[in-house]
Amino acid sequence: MSREKIHQEIAKILSKKMKELRFKGEWTANTDGVSFKIDEEDYYKDDVDLNLLFGNKIAKTVTDNPAEPGTYSADYTKPSDVIELLKKLDEAEEAKKFQNAIEALKKTSGHTHKYKDIMTDLRNEPNLKEMCKEIANFLGKFPFIKKEGTLSRILTAASSVTNKDSPVLTLKEMIQLADWEKGSWDFTREYHKFAGRDPRVEEFYQALANLKLDDPDSVTKFRSYVTKEKPSQDDYTQTCDKIGKFLGKFSNISDEVSKMSTIAGALSPEQALIEMIQLADWKKGSCSFTKEIHKQLGRPDELENFYEKLASVKVDDAKSVREFIAYLDGFNPENDNMTSLASS
Repeated sequence: MSREKIHQEIAKILSKKMKELRFKGEWTANTDGVSFKIDEEDYYKDDVDLNLLFGNKIAKTVTDNPAEPGTYSADYTKPSDVIELLKKLDEAEEAKKFQNAIEALKKTSGHTHKYKDIMTDLRNEPNLKEMCKEIANFLGKFPFIKKEGTLSRILTAASSVTNKDSPVLTLKEMIQLADWEKGSWDFTREYHKFAGRDPRVEEFYQALANLKLDDPDSVTKFRSYVTKEKPSQDDYTQTCDKIGKFLGKFSNISDEVSKMSTIAGALSPEQALIEMIQLADWKKGSCSFTKEIHKQLGRPDELENFYEKLASVKVDDAKSVREFIAYLDGFNPENDNMTSLASS
C-alpha cells in the first residue's frame, strides 16, 4: 500500500470519528499526510473542544482574498502526530495499524530522507543518553511527582534508557507527552494554574516540548535547565523568614498582607514559598493601569514592587531564590549584619 493510500484510509477513519463527536469540518489526505479543514463559523461553535483536540496545530488559514470565507485547518505530516491524534480519539487499535503500515513501508521503500532527523539524532546518542539520566534526576527531586501521572510516565521512560538502548525514540515520546500536557495558550496556562498545577510542572512541560533533538543549541539549553542548582532547605527557610520580617512593616494594612503572613508560618518553607509566589502573581499589578488603582487604594510602592519581585522567583532555581534573598536584605542590611556578627 502506498503512503498516500495509507493516509486516505486514516482520513476516512478520522472523518467518521469527528461525525460521531458531532464536529463539523472535513479530512483530506495526500502523500505528505492528512489535513483537517473547518469553516470559521463552525470553528467558533466548538473552538474550545477543537483547541483541546488539536492543540497548537489548528490555525486560521491565511488567504490573499479577504472576500473568501474564513477557514481553520490542522495539518498532520508526522506519523507520530497522527498516532497521537488517533489515541486521543480512543482509536488505539487504528493507531497501531497505522504504525505497522508505516513501518512496513519504511522497510520496503527508499524513503530514507524522511527519517534524516533520526539519523542526525543518532550521532548525538552519547549526549542524549546522558540527558535522559539528567531528566530522571531532575524529576526525581520533585516532591509532587506521584500526583502528576504524565510526569511519572516521563520519569519512568527517562530512567529506563540503558547504555545499550538508543534514547532517540524514548525522548521523542517524552517530548510528545510534554507537548500534549503543556499550556499552549495563555488561557490554558491560566486554567492549569487555577486547577492547582505547580508552576514548576508547567515550566518543565514547556521546556521539554520545545526541545529539538537535532539542534545542539536546543539540547545544551535544555540540559542546562535540568541540571541547574536547586535551592537548599536553608535557602527556603531564609526566604520565608525574611518575607515575614518584610511584611511586618505593613501591619497597618493587615488586610493586604495577612494571607501571605499566614502561609509563611503554616507550611514547610518550600511549599510556603511556592504558594506565596502564586499569591504574589495574583496580587501584583499586571500593567500600569492596575498598579495605579492599587496605589489609589492605599498600596505602597514598596509593597507593589515586592509582589512583582516575588512573583518572578523560580522556586527550583538557586540563583533566582538567592537573588530574591539579596533583594530582601537590601531593606534591612544593618539588622542582618548585626545578626551575622552575633552568631559569629
